[in-house]
Amino acid sequence: MPTAFAGATYTVLKTGTRSNSTHWQVTAKCTGCTSLPNSGGRVSYLEPGGSNRLAMAFAGTRPANPASNTSTFVVHEAHAYWNHDFSKAKMANFEELVTKNGVAP
Repeated sequence: MPTAFAGATYTVLKTGTRSNSTHWQVTAKCTGCTSLPNSGGRVSYLEPGGSNRLAMAFAGTRPANPASNTSTFVVHEAHAYWNHDFSKAKMANFEELVTKNGVAP
C-alpha cells in the first residue's frame, strides 16, 4: 500500500464534488502534496512551472474505509500515465476561487 503524505491536508470543494448510484467525483485542494519519496528513497518534487508526470487508476471496488487516506484498497483494474505542463494551468485568482467554492459538506 502507498503511504499517506505526512503533514498533507485535503480540502474537499463543493464545486466539482458529486456522486450518484454508480459514480463519484471529488474535487480537492491538497496542501503539502508537492513532494513524495520515490522508490530509491530520494524525494521527488512537482514542478509548478513545468512538466510533471501524473497518473490515474481505476478499481471497481471501493476502498475499505473511504473516509481515510490510509485505507486499504484492491489492485487497480486500469491505470494510465501522462505528462502535464503545470505552467499552462496557473490561475492568478486561485485562492479566491478556493474560498468562493467553499468546503464540501
